[in-house]
Amino acid sequence: MSNWSWESGVDSKTPWGGSEPRSVFDGASILLVEDDGDIRELLNTLLQMAGFETTACATAEAALEQLREQPFDLVLTDYMLPHRTGGWLLQQASDEGLIEATPVLVVTAHPNPPDVR
Repeated sequence: MSNWSWESGVDSKTPWGGSEPRSVFDGASILLVEDDGDIRELLNTLLQMAGFETTACATAEAALEQLREQPFDLVLTDYMLPHRTGGWLLQQASDEGLIEATPVLVVTAHPNPPDVR
């Protein structure tokens, strides 16, 4: 996990609001979990352009291994993944104490994911 903090706020020099190509997110680490290669590549590129350091995985199992190896500032996961769901990933990571203070964002087209709280 980096020294970056969500409380550091956004300034006018971000890619969204200013002319400088830098971001207050520089150094923040994101674990990106998306099985669709095109979407994963797009999100990875956009997040890196915004200043995030990203680690991208295609499966919940691979993402769990990454969480066991290092902490992240944010977990961004798809819900529908091959073999296991994003909900399974978050439950396993939570049970192992890997994401206790880590913000998580689950993205899905599923109307009511049953195992996401």
